Amino acid sequence: MSQITEQQIKQKMLALPDGSPNYDEMWTRIRLEVERRRSGWSEHTDVVPGKPALSRVRQWTLAAAGGTAVYFDQQTDREVVTADPAGQRVNVSAEVDGVKLTLDNAVIGHQTMDDTDRMALQMSLTGLEDQKFDYASFKEAEIVDLDSGKKIAVDFGGFDARSGVDQLKLTEYISENLPTSEQKKSYRIVTKDLYLTRRFETPLTGKLAAGKEYEVIPEKGLRIKLTSYNVVLNGAKLNLEYEANQAEPLPEDYDPNRANYESSSYLIAKSGDKTLGNSSIGWKKGSKTQSFDLKSLTKQERNNLQFAYSYAETVKKIQGTWTLDFTVEGTQANTPAQSVPIQDGAALEERTGMKLSEAKVTPFEVQIPVKRKNDSSVLQDGKFMYYEGLTLQAGDVEVPGLQAPIPGLPYNPLQGISAQSETMYFNFRDNEIQDLSSEPLTLKLRNALVARVYPDIWTNIQPPAEKTQSVSETMPDQSVMVYKVTRKGKDVQVNTQTRNKFYMVTGTQLKVDGKTYERSETESQGKYNGDIGYQVDVFKNVPEGSEFSINAGTYGVYDSSRDIDIQIR
Repeated sequence: MSQITEQQIKQKMLALPDGSPNYDEMWTRIRLEVERRRSGWSEHTDVVPGKPALSRVRQWTLAAAGGTAVYFDQQTDREVVTADPAGQRVNVSAEVDGVKLTLDNAVIGHQTMDDTDRMALQMSLTGLEDQKFDYASFKEAEIVDLDSGKKIAVDFGGFDARSGVDQLKLTEYISENLPTSEQKKSYRIVTKDLYLTRRFETPLTGKLAAGKEYEVIPEKGLRIKLTSYNVVLNGAKLNLEYEANQAEPLPEDYDPNRANYESSSYLIAKSGDKTLGNSSIGWKKGSKTQSFDLKSLTKQERNNLQFAYSYAETVKKIQGTWTLDFTVEGTQANTPAQSVPIQDGAALEERTGMKLSEAKVTPFEVQIPVKRKNDSSVLQDGKFMYYEGLTLQAGDVEVPGLQAPIPGLPYNPLQGISAQSETMYFNFRDNEIQDLSSEPLTLKLRNALVARVYPDIWTNIQPPAEKTQSVSETMPDQSVMVYKVTRKGKDVQVNTQTRNKFYMVTGTQLKVDGKTYERSETESQGKYNGDIGYQVDVFKNVPEGSEFSINAGTYGVYDSSRDIDIQIR
């Protein structure tokens, strides 16, 4: 996700009229997940390969307002790290009917992105080798601090079996009642009733069209009717909506409070051997909406799309209770940060003016402090801003990163978290939390953004009206600004088409009869989706006038010549 547009999305969430959800907390959860995804925001979902994620059951972040539930895909495709385990080796097991739950390791550390000390409990599940299922999850789970008797809040995920039952791993986190570095604390994990879930597919015959009805589970009499089917954004996105003639199937352990996407029913789209991921899916009363990103498909592939109805059913239930008693020693579970000097930084400094200090490496994260020759907050023309793509390869796994605070950007993406100086952050999660003290580390920096500022170039336009007018301006750097201007009551809306060739930083400015108007930060937004990108700036209470003009403001262009790999260790 662009660091520029991230704040705009947060502001939109905070402005939603439903006051009951905690949008600040919701935003934090979404932001943390976005940072770990390579593909960007929810509507930027690439075709997912056949190989599934190994870390955990796919959970979708829930955002709700006005009675509509919307889920944003969080699925990642990270490799399992083959480094040594981190923290304390626990190796405590419980077995029911031949199914063994084992707590392998306990790792304590700090994650700067959410400013939280937490303990990762890395578990494995065995004894299901002869079963056919996609996910395994416990109906109930709790963790108790045996020293105080307090129950610790935990939301167990599920074990993902799509890559094989020998890869059943799960990492759960607790952030309260942790032992200090000098303490020992005893805990108990209690899980009850293991449910095995399998997903099934029913192909939809013929070409999809609004108004058509499809039989999807004949033995249950379930049919769906497609109420809407629209391809938008010049063929880059598909929006559809359908209604079912009865309640759709759910597995026996379905819990609406857990927002588990893989328990629900939905449509999937395929083109040959490619399966398209949902960029978003929403539930309304009596209907379901879905969106698919088509930008990576050719015209022929888009015309040959095939669809199927996918649903989940419980295939086996193993009743019983698994109880794990264990003790965590702070001295063993806590892993001190390791400082790693970065020797090969001259080329980066020459290309960007940035100098990297010693990397601080823990099982949970890697931090790399940044110093700039010019740390002025003034974005002058030609100034390097940041790399949009930051990736750290640690052993066999690659994790995306975030750099903040960046001088000159209109906000700090680590808002609310103390950041003394500019730093690159790389978070490790789930089975990626390993002992990285002897693993090779490589920093990969891509898509450098360079500031362009032309304060004297104003594009004349006709007085805005309800009918949209379109004007363009070729900038000195050959970037083409295409403005679509519309008056909506007292306000003026300026839509700038970027096509993802550049990013709008400060947004446009509007001049009316010599007076300059700034955009509304709460109502303006940017959208960057494949090859279709644009910035929408809203100017409030703009008077009728005779002379109107637009300035592009500060924007950033890509410079691939600054791409670089830096061997840290």
